[in-house]
Amino acid sequence: GNDFTIDGAPNLSNARGVGFSPPSDAIAEFKVQTNAFDAQAGHTAGAVVNLALKSGSNKLNGVAAYFNRDGNRTATPLLTERAGGTKPTREYNRFTGTAGGPIRRDKTFFLVAYEHLRDVQPEPATYTVPTEKMRAGDFSEFPTLIYDPFTVTGTTGARTAFANNQIQPGRINPVAAAYTKFFPLPNKPGTESNYFTNQLRPYDYNAFMGRLDHNITPAHRLFGTTYFNKRQEDRYNWAQDASNATDNGVINGFAITKGFDYRTNLGVNGGYTATLSSSLLLDTRASLTRFGEYRDPAQTFDPASLGFSTTAVNMMKGYQYLPFMTFGTFSTTNSGSTISSLGAQRSDWGDGFNRPMSFLSFAPTLTKLAGEHSIRAGYDMRLQTWNITNSGFPGGRFAFNGSYTRLNNSAPLNDRAQSFAQFLLGLPTVATGNTATTGTASSQFEISSPGEFTQWYHGLFAQDDWRVGPNLTLNLGVRVEINPGMSEAENRNLAGFNQTVTNPIQAAAQAAYALAPIPEIPVSSFKVPGGLEFANGATYKTLFKV
Repeated sequence: GNDFTIDGAPNLSNARGVGFSPPSDAIAEFKVQTNAFDAQAGHTAGAVVNLALKSGSNKLNGVAAYFNRDGNRTATPLLTERAGGTKPTREYNRFTGTAGGPIRRDKTFFLVAYEHLRDVQPEPATYTVPTEKMRAGDFSEFPTLIYDPFTVTGTTGARTAFANNQIQPGRINPVAAAYTKFFPLPNKPGTESNYFTNQLRPYDYNAFMGRLDHNITPAHRLFGTTYFNKRQEDRYNWAQDASNATDNGVINGFAITKGFDYRTNLGVNGGYTATLSSSLLLDTRASLTRFGEYRDPAQTFDPASLGFSTTAVNMMKGYQYLPFMTFGTFSTTNSGSTISSLGAQRSDWGDGFNRPMSFLSFAPTLTKLAGEHSIRAGYDMRLQTWNITNSGFPGGRFAFNGSYTRLNNSAPLNDRAQSFAQFLLGLPTVATGNTATTGTASSQFEISSPGEFTQWYHGLFAQDDWRVGPNLTLNLGVRVEINPGMSEAENRNLAGFNQTVTNPIQAAAQAAYALAPIPEIPVSSFKVPGGLEFANGATYKTLFKV
């Protein structure tokens, strides 16, 4: 990944993205360093992109701008036009303002900047939703036969097809019947690609920035910058019917696919520059920044309203959102990404997460000019912390892929009709009360599992830019980086799964199995080995003293 900085201080988000984007009029210059010929640049194997912010001056200056793109000047998207949908909302309003000037002439200066963006744009897409007949258990629209899971016969385990390819009303699971009522109805013919949506994407952004510069003496200067921004995005709200301009994705009183992603930046950075002599310069930078990202569904939802038993609801421990249900290859967009469950994709089909990331940095640099040599040496310290809150799926995670409604266990899987039929029968292929598990990140800057993670970084460098002659300069440098492993507050970084360690629930599981064993596995052969291993060498049992 690349490294992004503001006035030499880290400016990163999760997954090594850009943290804060200053209003353009507040930027004095930017530099993209793509080759690592300078030992001062580190902490990345990619490019270093640094923004230098403007400072105030002895003259008061200001600039303001407004940009608008209105729906009256926007054509109907081609996909919407071809699908026969109504013209969607299109809105774009951007305001920016920057002002700077003196607080005390020749000594102290200020700069302030503000930006606001309201952007609503359509993302037209086609999905597949169950037809009215399918919702009632009637699959006569499909050539694929639906087989009764409770009619296995013969050595091949063959099942008997439902008469007329219809599931009797009394066989439909009441939870499945209630859940199905939250699917939008088709607005196009057919059993596939039968639902078109303009899928509006509202985006609200506000950013503030302030900077102070102070000249203690001509040889000693200070600056300090503070900034804040917040972004709210509602995306993938595909239950909005494109044939109805006023539709907002609310079905049976619930905003079924609406959710929000919030991102914030709060930062303070500063620097002190001292000219110690005509050939010696000290430059020190320090910063404290916090990038926040959290997600929420638009509304809460009571799983008990779907008809789950009291026992099941109690196991959900107060979870207030839809259980996570997937249906094989049932529903896909025309862009190829899979949407196989109801719920807000922007809150990850759950009650969301919160994962703020903080940076503390300190970087002093000493520069010495000696004849044809420009020598720099310095230190780069960064402390990175993440605090991840993610409940996972306490309402359960249920997968239906047609395993039990196909002819037998050798028949093809993932048929759209068979997977939905299996769902209506209330027979998940896989069902777990899955909560989020603790683990390490897929990359250094992105963590999805709950925990309190910390990582130190230390860099030392020396660089000599030696001007050998008018046509030759040698860039000679060395950099040492110490990047220790990431630690977690309770030592819960996962190292893997040990298949032989004694599982702490083994005795209870064996006792439960002995009450109702199946003929294929004798009680004496039922084993439950295995457990998590952690980065510090502990297993699940020893770490948590089970």
